[in-house]
Amino acid sequence: DEADSLILSYLRPLKAIPVIAILRKGNEGKIGMSFRSGFMADGRRINVEQIASHFGGGGHIYAAGCKTAAEDDFIAQIPKLVAEINAQIEKQL
Repeated sequence: DEADSLILSYLRPLKAIPVIAILRKGNEGKIGMSFRSGFMADGRRINVEQIASHFGGGGHIYAAGCKTAAEDDFIAQIPKLVAEINAQIEKQL
């Protein structure tokens, strides 16, 4: 949505933020996740489509998303998301 786009466009140019993720509760009882590839300290970028596909979503290399899990599992998704982001960063190192 528009608020997500504004937040993402503000954060994307910042250096040393490899992945920007926004999680939000959706109307249909699912969690929406939006991902944008930021920049690692050396200027490389992470393939966020691989992160989204891990959760059943998709998109493009530098912009992707998914919808997953019931709202009551919202907090439980955060450690899983962090682990997958870290795994993708490790692949780049």
